[in-house]
Amino acid sequence: MRVLFIGFVWPEPKSSAAGQNILSYMYALRDDGNEVFFCSAAEKTEQSQNLENDAIPSFPIVLNCSSFDSQVTELAPDIVIFDRFLCYEQFAWRVKKSCPEALLVLDAEDLHFLRKARQQAAKVLSHRFVSSASILANEQRSLLLNELTKRELACIYQADLTVVLSDFEQELLTDIMHVPKNQIAHCPFIINSKNASLTNLPRFQEREDFVFIGNFRHAPNYHSAKILRENIWPFIVKHFKKLGITVKCHVYGAYLSPKAKQLENAAIGFHVHGFAENQFDVIKNARVMLAPIQFGAGVKGKFLDAMLCGTPSITSPIGAEGISKQAWGGFIVDDFEAFISSAIELYSNEKAWTKAVKNGEKIIQMDYAPALISRKFIDIIQSGYTNRMQNRSLNILQQVMSHHQFQTSQYMSQWIEAKTQLSKLL
Repeated sequence: MRVLFIGFVWPEPKSSAAGQNILSYMYALRDDGNEVFFCSAAEKTEQSQNLENDAIPSFPIVLNCSSFDSQVTELAPDIVIFDRFLCYEQFAWRVKKSCPEALLVLDAEDLHFLRKARQQAAKVLSHRFVSSASILANEQRSLLLNELTKRELACIYQADLTVVLSDFEQELLTDIMHVPKNQIAHCPFIINSKNASLTNLPRFQEREDFVFIGNFRHAPNYHSAKILRENIWPFIVKHFKKLGITVKCHVYGAYLSPKAKQLENAAIGFHVHGFAENQFDVIKNARVMLAPIQFGAGVKGKFLDAMLCGTPSITSPIGAEGISKQAWGGFIVDDFEAFISSAIELYSNEKAWTKAVKNGEKIIQMDYAPALISRKFIDIIQSGYTNRMQNRSLNILQQVMSHHQFQTSQYMSQWIEAKTQLSKLL
C-alpha cells in the first residue's frame, strides 16, 4: 500500500521526541513492504532528517493552495497520516476530496488541548506537582473546555483513526470526551532499535553532574528549566557545597531562546548549552536527569532516552505519565522539597542509583521492545484500513462532523488562496 505522511514540520530526530517517533512510524511501515512518502509545508532546517537516505521519497507542499490537490491525486495514497491536528485541519478536506477511500489517520503525538489546560492550571501552583487526573477534578475540569479543545476534538471525531502515545490520553478521549473506541488507538513510543542496546555505559563513579534536556520550542521544557533553576537547583548545590562537593547542572535543548539562555548562572554551576548533537552522549555521562515538569501531555521521550543510557531520572506524575506502570527508573515526586531530597539521594547513594538504573532497564525491556511495538503500530494501521468503510457507515457523528468542519476548512482555505492570487495581480 501507499502511505503518505503530512508533517507539521520536517522530522528532526535530534531535536525532539516527536521527530524520533514519526520517523519510527515511517520506518515500520516501510520495512513492512509499504511505499512510504513524506511531505510538509514547513521549511527544512539543518536538523531535518534526509529522508531520501532512508528510501522515503519526500516533497514540499504549500498551505492554502490547490497545487496540493494535484499532488495527492497523482500519488493516490491508500493511507494518509497527519502529523498533529494542525495538519489535519489544513489538508484533510483536500485528501478527502481527492482520495475519498483513503484511510485518514491523525498522529496526535500529544493532546494539545490537554497540555494547554494543564498549563493554565500550573499558574496557581506554588511548590508542588499535580497528578495526571487533577485536570479532571471539578475545580480544573472547566479548563479543558477551550477553543483549542473544540478544534482538536473536531479533527479527532472526523479522522478514521487517532493514534495516541499515552494510555491516559486514550482513556480521556474515550471515557470523558466520548470518542468511539474504534477511532482511538494507543501505541507506545517506538524506540529506534539502534538505540535500544547502548553498550559501554559509564558506571556510577564514572559519571558526574546532573542533566536536563528538551526542545525549547516546547513550552513545558522552558517552564521546567525555569523551575529547576529558580526553585530546585540552588538547594541542591547548597547541600553539596556544604560537603565540599562541586556539582553542576547541564541544560541542553534545540532552539534555545534568549530567555532560556538567561537562566544560566555559572556561579552556582547551572550551565545552559543549547542543542546537543548527540543527546545520548550528554545523558549517559550525567549521573542523574532532573525534569520538574508541571504541565504537558503525551509521552516525554527524554525519560526513555535516560533509561536507555542507564541514567536515573526524577520527575513529576505528569512527567512520567503514559510511560509505564512498573517501578520508575528513579523517583516520581509530588512537590519541590521531595524533588530536591530525591536528587541528593540518587546522586550520593550508589545503591539507590543502581536500583533506579535496573528499574529503567526493566521498563525498556518489558514495555518498549522496538520490534513488538512496531508490529503493534502496523497492525493498528492495517486494521483501520481494512475496517474503514464499515466503521464510517456506522458512525453518523463522524459524518456530521466531517460535513460541517470540512466545509469550514475548505472555504477558509479557498478564500485565503483567492486573496493571495488577487494580491499578486494588483
